[in-house]
Amino acid sequence: MNSRTSTRLLAILLLAAAPLAASIASPDAPPITPDTGWVQDCQKTINNKIRGEHYDAQKVLFRYDDMTLSELSETKNKLAGSGEYVKSDGYRLSFDYQCVYDAATSSVESAGYYQSPAYAEPAPRASVSDAGCSLYDRKGGRYVYHGDCTVAVLDERAGNEFLVTLENGDKYIFEAANAMYRVLTPRGWSDSPAVQTTDGNMRLFYWGDWVMTITGGPQHGNY
Repeated sequence: MNSRTSTRLLAILLLAAAPLAASIASPDAPPITPDTGWVQDCQKTINNKIRGEHYDAQKVLFRYDDMTLSELSETKNKLAGSGEYVKSDGYRLSFDYQCVYDAATSSVESAGYYQSPAYAEPAPRASVSDAGCSLYDRKGGRYVYHGDCTVAVLDERAGNEFLVTLENGDKYIFEAANAMYRVLTPRGWSDSPAVQTTDGNMRLFYWGDWVMTITGGPQHGNY
């Protein structure tokens, strides 16, 4: 093989390898269509955010008629749109959302939502009162909280629902479920249902290793 033939063969090999090298160095942006996987990943992220921040969101729905898909760079796409989530009491609350997907990492780079000002949530049927609260750890044998709190009681079709907000910002929700209560703690839903008892002006919830005592509060139900 002479030098001219070698040079020509090397040039052909370099031209063939160039597209492969370019594709490795710079991934293409994902296709901009509503039914592609990256759009579903974005909506799944928004869904998880809403359901994580709104305990009573039973279903999250996305609208497709006003969905906007745009290309930000060679590897990034942006999704913007609106939707609504359905609460356990039947109310629907609208929201707008945005999401950026990066093909280089095959992941959602950022995602967020905010409630649409045009759709106000109806005021809940609730009474809110100041009270005193204590949270006792039976396993550890100690109080982890003792101080002021507020108690909101909602009239739900399934029974009473209590939202307890401690002065340190921690929130606990006791949601009636037949004769028991489901408990939402700052760490998520408890696997142990709560039993409720009353003693004078005190209401106590027992679940797992914990006891929440509420002193005073709204005169509601069997308070």
